[in-house]
Amino acid sequence: MRTALCIEAREGRLYCFMPPLTHLEHWLDLALCLEDMAAEFKMPIIIEGYEPPRDHRLQKLAVTPDPDVIEVNIHPAESWDDLVRDINILYAEARLARLGTEKFMLDGRHTGTGGGNHVTLGDSTPADSSLLRRPDLVQSLITYWQHQLSLSYLFSGMFIGPTSQTPRVDEARDDRLYELAIAFQQMSQGQVAQSWIVNRVLRNLLTDITGNTHRTEFCIDKLYSPDSASGHQGLIEFRGFEMPPYARMSLAQITLLRTLVARF
Repeated sequence: MRTALCIEAREGRLYCFMPPLTHLEHWLDLALCLEDMAAEFKMPIIIEGYEPPRDHRLQKLAVTPDPDVIEVNIHPAESWDDLVRDINILYAEARLARLGTEKFMLDGRHTGTGGGNHVTLGDSTPADSSLLRRPDLVQSLITYWQHQLSLSYLFSGMFIGPTSQTPRVDEARDDRLYELAIAFQQMSQGQVAQSWIVNRVLRNLLTDITGNTHRTEFCIDKLYSPDSASGHQGLIEFRGFEMPPYARMSLAQITLLRTLVARF
């Protein structure tokens, strides 16, 4: 099967459709050739098509339109100070675009958009992720959250419980904790070489009542899921944090997570 660069003139503009590539260097070389061509002929172009291959050296900020909201996924931060800086910049730019993270309900209550504002933990590469190298770290986080009910509802939105977007592991099914205790017995203590252990052990337990692995308090879809290449990132998502009306509440969430992670 051969791939090709497709160039098409549409509505008075020149569109360049990037083919699927396997290496970031190849994608960048092709993009550089397009830039040189556009500069030589003084012709603006629009690049579309396949994204660059996933690479930890490449930072990505994704803006995706969702129903009623615009979802913004910022690139990973190397420190807490960098994360605070990026969030402040994001809120400032959103305000300049006449966008906000709050809304008013029919009765006048001030609340968040409901779009998320979830916090994701991991590392620059899956191989460096302590969540994969130390399965007992994930076990410790889940156990601590289970014992501290306030952590599940401190920053929750209007909807909680088994039918919400972020149900606790013990909600809806009474036998889930019994099964979770058995699963924890299969986890090794300390560092392990098998990166797939956490996903295999917890995949069918960290779900909602329908079995959806995305709608749960601890989402491991991007930890080491075999479903797609995007699932092998060594990331765990805390979905129990609801979009706050103000940026300072986001910083409060970050400070809480910073304290908790330091304890583990």
